[in-house]
Amino acid sequence: EEDSSVAGVVSDIKYDTSSTAPTNAGTYAVTADFIPTDTSTYNSLDDASAGNFVIEKADTTTTVTCSDVTYNGSAQTPCTVSITSPGGLSLTPNPVYSNNINAGTATASYTYSGDSNYNGSSDSKNFNIAKADANANITGYSGIYDGVAHGISGTITGVLSEILSGLNLGSLFTNVPGGTANWTFTDSTGNYNDTSGSANVTITEKAVTVTADATGKSFGDPDPTLTYGVTGLVSPDVPGSVFSGVLSRDAGEDIGGYDINQGSLSLLSSNYTLTYVPNTFTISDKATLTVTADDQSITYGDSDPTFTFTYSGFQNGDDKSAIDTPPECAVSIDHSQAGSYAIDCSDGSDNNYDFSYDSGTLTVNPKPIT
Repeated sequence: EEDSSVAGVVSDIKYDTSSTAPTNAGTYAVTADFIPTDTSTYNSLDDASAGNFVIEKADTTTTVTCSDVTYNGSAQTPCTVSITSPGGLSLTPNPVYSNNINAGTATASYTYSGDSNYNGSSDSKNFNIAKADANANITGYSGIYDGVAHGISGTITGVLSEILSGLNLGSLFTNVPGGTANWTFTDSTGNYNDTSGSANVTITEKAVTVTADATGKSFGDPDPTLTYGVTGLVSPDVPGSVFSGVLSRDAGEDIGGYDINQGSLSLLSSNYTLTYVPNTFTISDKATLTVTADDQSITYGDSDPTFTFTYSGFQNGDDKSAIDTPPECAVSIDHSQAGSYAIDCSDGSDNNYDFSYDSGTLTVNPKPIT
């Protein structure tokens, strides 16, 4: 094959008439001067066309880099974009986000459209928005028993201090000592973790006072039922549901005062503490004891007999031994002659009895003549 090349010197190379070599992508017409070595055979050339010089656009790489985040109520922007090229391009534009507020999978993407020197490129990455922990503002309860059901109180708030629905505060307690209320939060927004916990409901005993009613009886009568008044009970409680047992009093049936004691009265309910206030049981109004002088007879000239009498009207199983000062009986007038004379009794005394006297008769019979 015949060699068509010609030796010589090329100079004054131009690109689209510019002597400066291009750097931007594009197609450039190239011209140059040529002086052949063998000028006897070949002519020199001025601004001769040397074809086209083409600079292709550089390829680029768009890279989106993300990190996972936790829901905060605002649009999340945890990603960066880097656009690079071997040609030295280095850009860091902001990515475009979608679904980047609520918990779940969000997307960050970027499309670089390129320019006169660079081809376009794009990238897209997913990142996770984790559910946030809600703030539990739960308060227990402490109080004195009042017959009303009580529970814990509080709210669940979110990252923007918003009050969230889905809080169940658990059980209510009425009676001493209360209990533990187990609360639960079930999120309805999709942005918060469900959570739960517990708090105490403390109910302490209420003071209740039982005051014995002052009462009594007449001597010899049976005891009445001992009654009392109550302060401090709360609805719906009534004495019959709170107390058992009865009051008692100090033993004794003589006239006077006796302490009324708590006896067997006690609490059925653990919701109260009991304070007992005593009172007095009074036995009054002496019974009347009838003293009847026994009839007696003697013969004229005899000495007086021992005057006796009988009682009627004893109470409580008493007999004559119960009398503090027995009566004395006598004939108060001269009775030395035959005849009938009244026997009168008097001067009996006792704490429990008054005395009523019935006279007897002393008969003085004539003495027979012998």
